[in-house]
This record gives sequence, structure tokens and C-alpha cells, in this order.
Amino acid sequence: MANILPKSLLLSMATAAMALPGMAQGLLEPTDGGFYVSGFVGGFFPDDDITGLDDTFDIDDDVYFGGAIGAKLPFETLGFIHTRLEAEVSYSEVQVEIDDDILDDLTGFDFDDLEDASVDLLFIQGNSYADLKFGDDPLLIPYIGGGLGVAIVDVDGFGGSETEFVTNNSIGVTLPINKLDLYTEGRYTRIWIDGPDFDALSWTAGLRLRF
Repeated sequence: MANILPKSLLLSMATAAMALPGMAQGLLEPTDGGFYVSGFVGGFFPDDDITGLDDTFDIDDDVYFGGAIGAKLPFETLGFIHTRLEAEVSYSEVQVEIDDDILDDLTGFDFDDLEDASVDLLFIQGNSYADLKFGDDPLLIPYIGGGLGVAIVDVDGFGGSETEFVTNNSIGVTLPINKLDLYTEGRYTRIWIDGPDFDALSWTAGLRLRF
């Protein structure tokens, strides 16, 4: 793992850290907090260009959906950064077509004599977001964030599953309507497989119900 930590993992940790409030005296001001639940759906777009295995995989795009429970913390940082923390569960199923010549080179999974596979991806992640709220009643609220957790990867037709470390970096925008938020989000996800790298982009739209 040491040789793959510096890039995407550090980027995920950095964006998550940006979303956490600064704790220096004078930076924090009280504001309304509260809990929410959310759900989203969109597209999941895996990268076919896997390190060391170019032109050997064809990974189809698929649907991506999930939900979360979260909380907005009862203070703001620098007058415009509002922090949210949440626990998220999401899912996608992708179809993978594999070149026969490289099946033996895969170390992440047991793909013996498999030319194509349906791969279930279940993500369980903790996320931190910074809502950038400029003014008292903005029409749109942009946000950034990041998170980490685990991906439970199961290849149909094979016994058992693999549990791998996963990170994400996200950017989005929220349209608040009373207690309901409409939002859209772009995300970069990285699964840290013991073998070929796996990453994907996703684009989703969702609803947040605030309590």
C-alpha cells in the first residue's frame, strides 16, 4: 500500500480536511445545525485505462444510486463555510469484459477462465462536506468534500467477495427549498485493489430532507 498512498488518498484526505471546521479562536460562529436524510441516483463511469493493463479491459458505464444520513454542525467557519458530516451507502453494478491473454496477470480477484463478469460494488463511506454559503439566503450553495470507507466487491458466479479500501473526492451544488434540498454532484472514486488500480467518475442528482 505504501507505494500508492501519496496521490489520490492524500487528495481525499486533504479535501475532507478542508471540509472540517477550523478550530482556531475567533474563526467559529454559532449557526443553525440539524440532521438530514438523502438519496441520489445517476451514472457511474469507470476508467478503462487500468495501470499496467491498457487495452485489456472494457468496463461498461452503469447506474449509481445510494443514500445517506447526515448532520450539519451548529457553527460556521470564516462566516461562510458550513460543515456537514454523513454516513453513506451506495451501489453500482458494472459489466467487465476481459482479454483472455491477461487473465493470469490479475492479482486482485480470481478471474480463472472468465471472459466477462458482472461486478457488484457496494460502498460504505463516511464523508465530510463544506457548504460554501455566501450571504444569508443564496439561491445556490456550492460545496466540496471527500470521504473514505470500504468497497465490498463481488464478482457474480464466484464464491465470496473482496473488501477493499475506497476514497472519494466530490464537488456539487445545492438548491435549497424550505426543508428540501435538490442537489447535483460530481465525484471521483478510487478503489485501492491489491493489483490493478480501479477508479471511476460519477454524476448524480439527489434530494436532501432536513429536520
